[in-house]
Amino acid sequence: MKHIYMLFAALTIGTTALAQLPDGSIAPDFTATDINGVEWNLYDLLDEGNTVILDFYATWCGPCWDYKETGILEDLWSTFGPEGTGDLYIFSLESDGSTTAEDLAGTGSNTLGDWITGTPFPMFDNMENVFDEYTNTYYPTIYTVCPDGVMGSDSTMQYTLVESGQASFDGHVTAAFMDCANSITGAAPIMSYNGDTSACGGGDWTGSTSVYNLGSDDVIAMTFNVALNGAAQADVMWEGVLSNGGSETVVLGTFSEVGELDYALVSVNGNAWTAEDAVAVVGSSEATSYVQVRITTDNWPEETSWDIYATDGSFVAGIASG
Repeated sequence: MKHIYMLFAALTIGTTALAQLPDGSIAPDFTATDINGVEWNLYDLLDEGNTVILDFYATWCGPCWDYKETGILEDLWSTFGPEGTGDLYIFSLESDGSTTAEDLAGTGSNTLGDWITGTPFPMFDNMENVFDEYTNTYYPTIYTVCPDGVMGSDSTMQYTLVESGQASFDGHVTAAFMDCANSITGAAPIMSYNGDTSACGGGDWTGSTSVYNLGSDDVIAMTFNVALNGAAQADVMWEGVLSNGGSETVVLGTFSEVGELDYALVSVNGNAWTAEDAVAVVGSSEATSYVQVRITTDNWPEETSWDIYATDGSFVAGIASG
């Protein structure tokens, strides 16, 4: 089962950018051997059409460890890596030359924990030379390198990078696929809530979600489970053609009760899917306070009129012109 998570517009970055390689710079190529003895070349993976995330860190770095503990990079690897859609690689690059293999394993004196256990992607030690080649100045530094190769003046392919930082899962998806213009293999709908978040005076409100297809295949059918305050609502079925780069608003229902709206995309093109989101919808309380209307007119006040209507369309108060 594929696991595709919600896409939010805002990209959450955990570090402020200093004087490093600016976005759009050419990513220096390098070849390195991971801790398991496997040799990797950055540009070979990019030549194959993969986006590559480079995570530069140190074993003693608190923010680096905190970010590892979120599991975001592991989720990206399982979803989009070789055992997922096959569109993304991640390099874990310990870049302080003074640390040891014991520090990496969590048994040394200059570490915050075991960095190896639970890390499914290639891990490299003593990568300070690559850290310096990228002109990095702080830990962690996380780049996303796009497979957008252009021929350089020396007749070699070159690829650009962006500093994606300690982004959320959705932020990395944005950087790796939307910003890199790299399609995910297959259908890949990403959801973002765009419906009402409040209801006025006990009136009805409508829940909806925007669905964006980051995949190479068309999305032709989707099924959503919907619940309001824990009570299951009618499933929402969508059919149509949502091609790569396209978006569609799917209405989840119209409700009178406010509270917690949970919805999940459970099927795409007939295949099981897992994508979930939730939003709190709040209501307003009716007030008995008086409303004072003050209007500043021009030299012809007799031409001015005003009306106030309730949410149900009924007339509340007003003055006709003249």
